[in-house]
Amino acid sequence: MKNSDLKNKALYRHKGFTLIELMIAVAVIGILASIAYPSYQRYVQDARRTEAKSALLDVAGAMERCRSANFTYTNCTSAEEVLNARNAELDFYTVAIDTDAITRNAFALTATPDSGSAQSSDRCGTLTIDATGNRGADDDNCW
Repeated sequence: MKNSDLKNKALYRHKGFTLIELMIAVAVIGILASIAYPSYQRYVQDARRTEAKSALLDVAGAMERCRSANFTYTNCTSAEEVLNARNAELDFYTVAIDTDAITRNAFALTATPDSGSAQSSDRCGTLTIDATGNRGADDDNCW
């Protein structure tokens, strides 16, 4: 046999992957995915929570503008319009004005994760903010 014939046979035999090589690649991809997916879910929950915090701050700003114009937080229709607009944009939270907490000088807002949504298992739970700027959540590190 010629040297070139041996070279051609060697090239011909090594085309493609063996089943074991393919299974090792699938196992490596599976391990990487099992590590990456929970981190991705946490990142997505954080992004949704940030969107809810933004909505709370928008409505709180509307409440402050109403108080500046009317010297009271009661009957703030402009804040309710902002609230309705922001709730239409949010898919995983519902922002609400706590009607029991509204007085001439105080208000409280809540952003509650929608039950049954992916955000309902968020560690922060319900986010709150009031007229003095106090912010609250189920976990201290959420704001």
